Amino acid sequence: MCSPALFLGGAGALSIFAQLQAGEVSSEIGEFNQAVLNKQAEQRIEAGKVEEQKFRRTLADVKSGQKTGFAASGVDVGVGSPVDILADTAALGELDAQTIRHTARVEASNIRARGTSLRLQGELDKAQTRAGIAGTLLTTGGSIAAL
Repeated sequence: MCSPALFLGGAGALSIFAQLQAGEVSSEIGEFNQAVLNKQAEQRIEAGKVEEQKFRRTLADVKSGQKTGFAASGVDVGVGSPVDILADTAALGELDAQTIRHTARVEASNIRARGTSLRLQGELDKAQTRAGIAGTLLTTGGSIAAL
């Protein structure tokens, strides 16, 4: 027959092992989630670059259409209001293109921040597990000592 002290010691050791495993898994999950989110952040930046390029092509088409429209109306596109309109189109278009790029970078930064948060949560879970192990050691030791 198994002595109560041996049984309590074995149960305590098993509990400690399970807690250690849970802490490691939480930490590894946090690291994995951060890596996944970092990859998503990179993909968001690349998607932003594609969006910006697409917008710039559309902008070039708009400017070309403006020039064609002016020329078809017999307006000299090299002087006066047409020059101002084309310059305004270019300036506003550039602002929009930079906004697209900036938005993608902000979104990527937010994704990375979530990843960092998940990694830190995994580390915190691991630290809390260690505190739980200390409690298990004290409880098991106290129970054995009381026998």
